[in-house]
Amino acid sequence: MKIHIKKSVILCTVAACVTFLFLSPTIPDISSLQGLWHAASDLLQLRRGQTATLDMALLEQLYKQRKENTNVECKNHPVASSGFATNMFTRNMFYDANTNSLYCAVPKIGSSVWKRLFLVAHSNKTRDPLSISGLQIHLNRNLQKLSFARIPEEKRPEVAKKAFTFMFARNPFHRVFSAYCDKLFMLSLQTSRIVNFMRKILQEVKVQKPKGRATNGTSNAFVYSGPELNVTFAETLSHAAKSRDPHFLQISKQCNPCDIDFQVLGRLETLDTDSRYVLAKLNRSHVMESSMEDDAFKESRDQRIIQELVERVFKVLRSKPKGTTKFKALVRTWKVFHIRGLVKDDIQFPLGVADAEKATASDMIKLGIHAMNSSGHLTERLAQREKYYRQAFRSVPLAGLLSFSRSVLCDCRLFGYDCYPAEIFQGRRDGDEEDNAFSNDKYLYEGLL
Repeated sequence: MKIHIKKSVILCTVAACVTFLFLSPTIPDISSLQGLWHAASDLLQLRRGQTATLDMALLEQLYKQRKENTNVECKNHPVASSGFATNMFTRNMFYDANTNSLYCAVPKIGSSVWKRLFLVAHSNKTRDPLSISGLQIHLNRNLQKLSFARIPEEKRPEVAKKAFTFMFARNPFHRVFSAYCDKLFMLSLQTSRIVNFMRKILQEVKVQKPKGRATNGTSNAFVYSGPELNVTFAETLSHAAKSRDPHFLQISKQCNPCDIDFQVLGRLETLDTDSRYVLAKLNRSHVMESSMEDDAFKESRDQRIIQELVERVFKVLRSKPKGTTKFKALVRTWKVFHIRGLVKDDIQFPLGVADAEKATASDMIKLGIHAMNSSGHLTERLAQREKYYRQAFRSVPLAGLLSFSRSVLCDCRLFGYDCYPAEIFQGRRDGDEEDNAFSNDKYLYEGLL
């Protein structure tokens, strides 16, 4: 059974739908659960704007159903236990004794936002979480003091058992695309893990590119030439399954719901609702007074994203990376503005080579925010973001898509996602991949050089 519910037509009340969705005498198969979860998400979307009146009963039934599905999957398809030893698993977790809460953070699933929320909830002070720099939060000393790894290993199981536990999942296809754009498509701060991941990709690629095609920023596709990101999306997808970098490592290998009975299995797709529920349970609702779905919140968030992306690129440029120019680095940054739906497509990179070389971070931030303010409503920009997402996967051969799907099958089962989404797989066949900006960098600089 597969349930299809259109957002434009809901033929039942919230109460009636809850009864239908959650009081079934049997636990449905994974395809049914995907329909149930998306249907519940649709109902929650209808309640946007009613930030003062969360339907706690509805949400509790939703999280209960998610837990039941996960428990079934853990029984049918056991995930290797990492236990509570000091490793990536425990380093991803943060424990706050003030609220007796345990949060498992996974990169590219709202971790920058939630680490800020967790820190503010710990202090119990009224403060805009976004006032904490997204560039600095991962190294914040006060947050590191809350690391679960600081608790003696023998005490961790008991602490986890008594705490209010929560984590967030995300569609694996959206997550790997986000990680690629943020860490490999444009200049990043380059942690050693990311650098090693890039070297691993470039050293292991065996498929020779056709003659005459550009090779994304270097004349030799198999030589690492510094932090300019010369990796195609197809290469990234092929090697994501092998990577140990947390931005690409599967969710279940970082936060294993078969090890910890998470009381809330949130989703990035409903981050606002799930976050407000968690904060309410922690008696910290005041930490997030504005809904993440409010246009004003999104505008403020997007301005900060532009600022942080630019500051990050200029920080890397100060080290004078090999194999790139400042102009190309800034063009890539501007393209990420397009990809993320911050700036509309028809507002092209506004600087020539000479002006780009002289531009400061402040100049770029002003240009980016001005372009965003001239880019129309958020809804239009979201459609643009979806266009680039589909375009990236169109650049990947069918065999690569199938291989990636198999590598994230465990995450799809545990968290209720479709590992063969129609928007990516429908109509695909061998040899029909596209040559575009995600496979060939000549499309990034056309008309600019």
